[in-house]
Amino acid sequence: GNLEDHYITCPKHGSVFDVVNGDLHEPGKLLFFKVKPQKLKSFPVKIVGDDLMVEME
Repeated sequence: GNLEDHYITCPKHGSVFDVVNGDLHEPGKLLFFKVKPQKLKSFPVKIVGDDLMVEME
């Protein structure tokens, strides 16, 4: 998807999500149907040296 500020846009249906908390910011459409996406799962991350560390449950 396309990342702008802290929002990512799905290239398939155009829904926009907040990458900080996974909340739906703007619903998208698939052809003529409105899609009803759900909140995305988000994970805490930190940078350690040259590595990006993702804390997964």
